[in-house]
Amino acid sequence: QLAGDRPLGLSVLDLADHTLTAEKMREVARRLVSDDGAEALVLGCAGMTAYREAVQVDIGCPVIDPCQAALQAVLRDCATPAHTALGQHPESSR
Repeated sequence: QLAGDRPLGLSVLDLADHTLTAEKMREVARRLVSDDGAEALVLGCAGMTAYREAVQVDIGCPVIDPCQAALQAVLRDCATPAHTALGQHPESSR
């Protein structure tokens, strides 16, 4: 269930200021948890990847970067034999 969706309120040019961006992300994350009841956060921009871990430590709940999560899923699938990745049990291919 979606608890909330809040903008940072920063322009593209503002995002170049890493100190400002980090502080805004922590501020918005805290509001999502305290005011909206979020139990996990999903970042909304690939440009936020560098801040994920710091925000997660600051607010104490999982922060998910969809880009990192997608890459981890692809890498996991590449390490899985094809018959298992297709949902077939290894024993059924005999």
